[in-house]
Amino acid sequence: MNEIERLAQLRKWSLHVELESRERFPFLRRFKLNESVEPGSYNERLVQAGFPVPKFIYISFVVIVSAGIGYLCSFLGKILAVYSSVLFAYYFLFPFLDERAYKRRRQVVPHLPGFLEGFMAALSTGFSVEGAVVQAARTVPDGLLKKELEPVVRAVNSGVLVGDALGKLTRKIAGREVLSLVTAISLFAGVGGRMLDPFQRLVEKMREQQSSMDKALRDLVQVKQAFIILMSLSVIVPLLLVVIEPSYLNGAYHDPHGRLILQIGVILIMTALFVFRRIINLKV
Repeated sequence: MNEIERLAQLRKWSLHVELESRERFPFLRRFKLNESVEPGSYNERLVQAGFPVPKFIYISFVVIVSAGIGYLCSFLGKILAVYSSVLFAYYFLFPFLDERAYKRRRQVVPHLPGFLEGFMAALSTGFSVEGAVVQAARTVPDGLLKKELEPVVRAVNSGVLVGDALGKLTRKIAGREVLSLVTAISLFAGVGGRMLDPFQRLVEKMREQQSSMDKALRDLVQVKQAFIILMSLSVIVPLLLVVIEPSYLNGAYHDPHGRLILQIGVILIMTALFVFRRIINLKV
């Protein structure tokens, strides 16, 4: 296949992926999604978080909801209204996407060693690099990785180079594990040969890192349970106080200084919950 035919196949595959995304999300049919996502862009963060929508749609939605939350909080005070709307917008525009991308990465990483082992087994039996990728994808259990590998397999079957087909995977799944896998296979496809030692070392490294990640998450179980209890108490106790003794907070609500103290209390609770959540979301 010459370079012109390869580029034509690549454009055809990119268009197929775009149309497939629109079929999966019908409300996006009116909007034109980019065929390729710029590395490091906000659109890439959205895709890695599992939201393949144009950034102006997501940002507009977050801003509108943040303004609504600020309006509801304005009944208690302007300070709380501004703070809550800004905190909500910041969380869902940045930390929330990072958390979602990290969760998707955790769903994928445990299956990467098995994919690589299937790839090496296929190469050992005489398959080409393209055929080995297709065979290895079939051995992956149902889940996020298998779902993301399906367009890669279709692209390889249509004649797209392995490196170009796998390159889309790094745009959809965050983490150095996927990048290392794609780089290793792309280099192997370009250089050739039968030396599988680099893949074996990569498998061992991934399994070692997965073991460390699982251990760290087990150590955080009790901390997360404590966070859930504290979060529940911070919400339930004030509500119970309002239901059982409404006059207790009634005077503070109608007093300017009392409302200021109530706003400061709510702001401190919201800040503590936000900071504590960032602490317990350990990334390995």
